[in-house]
Amino acid sequence: MNAGNSIPTRRDIGRCIYCGSTSNLSDEHILPFGLKGPWILRNASCGTCRDMTSAFEGEVLKKQFILARSVLGLPTRHKDLRPKSFTFDVTKNGVETTITIPTSECPPFFIMLVPKQPRYIQNYEYDKGIILVGGTLHGRDFDAFKKRLGVDEIKVSATFPVNSYFRMLAKMAYGMIILEYGSEALEECYVLPCIMGKTDDIGYWVGSSEQDVLSLPKVKEFHLTQNLRLGNEVRAKIRLFANFQTPEYLVIVGRLKKGV
Repeated sequence: MNAGNSIPTRRDIGRCIYCGSTSNLSDEHILPFGLKGPWILRNASCGTCRDMTSAFEGEVLKKQFILARSVLGLPTRHKDLRPKSFTFDVTKNGVETTITIPTSECPPFFIMLVPKQPRYIQNYEYDKGIILVGGTLHGRDFDAFKKRLGVDEIKVSATFPVNSYFRMLAKMAYGMIILEYGSEALEECYVLPCIMGKTDDIGYWVGSSEQDVLSLPKVKEFHLTQNLRLGNEVRAKIRLFANFQTPEYLVIVGRLKKGV
């Protein structure tokens, strides 16, 4: 769902939005296919750039969100590889052990990374990459799950492909701006070099929302986005798995051409 913007879910492009190539084009899912996003740019990614974005998106989907995606039945092109069970570290009566639970009996737990605000809008010492301030656990029926297992504590852990995650958010925001304004509208795209892996300044453009409270509404939809325009500068807000009350991210995308 797009909050606050009347934006279509599809737009025909006809060239690669990353390198400009017009050869070997395929549709670009603005949110990865595996997250069930509705927004698509048609004929918008060449084979080389598709492989590049699929690599960092796939790392996030297979590591950070694998439990939630499996339990929620989100799309996959490789159903035969989807885990049949998950292992948890638990504590019962002061004794630590591990238990294996069938996927069908697991709640959809996942951890969201919480970064500082983008360096572009907040003044702090910054060199490269992303600066994290913590993480938040999300899911359903956590206490009921512990009770059902008869344990005192459950440790929920995940492997975090940090740069890949924030490159994925930048790619989503870039795609949403193109979806609204078109592929020729940007005079400069600030986030394109870090999406492409040419720079390591993702934290300069991507981070937590500048507001202390969530500005996107509470909804039942999986994902929320909102494009913002300040003069000719465009930004996007993103909340993945919004129905789990997840953090809100802000991406400073770029600057539109005059007259757009």
